[in-house]
Amino acid sequence: TVGDSTIVDQGVLNFFYEAPGAYSIGQQVFNNFGCQDTVSFRFEIVDELNIHIPTAFTPNGDFVNDEWKPVIAGSDRIDEYILRVVSRSGQMVFETTDPEQAWDALDVPRAEKLEDVQNSLFRYILRVLPHATPLEPNPSWIEYSGHVMIVD
Repeated sequence: TVGDSTIVDQGVLNFFYEAPGAYSIGQQVFNNFGCQDTVSFRFEIVDELNIHIPTAFTPNGDFVNDEWKPVIAGSDRIDEYILRVVSRSGQMVFETTDPEQAWDALDVPRAEKLEDVQNSLFRYILRVLPHATPLEPNPSWIEYSGHVMIVD
């Protein structure tokens, strides 16, 4: 059982919980002799905004890790989003207000591409304004900044 009264009878379990809440998952197994064992586990899925920002990517056209963007759990809790990527010389090379839009480093001017893109470091600034909630009716902007490296 996976916590919402669903019973699964298969060797490998893949299940996605769409709503936050407290769940209990249990497993009951039987062997060829009719012996059984049961184990259960209780856990909670919370509805919160989590942002992970990768520190490197490889825009080399091999379709593996070719684009860079923050990974956001709870993106539906965002009212406003601004992401900027700046080169070492201070030139803005990427900007978006769409959390789904990724940077592929193709928009870097050619002169900077030779100097800054291969094995190079760029600064990012991410600003996020979360939705108002009953616990936080007047949310503040959250700012993240750091570096992302483009590697071969």
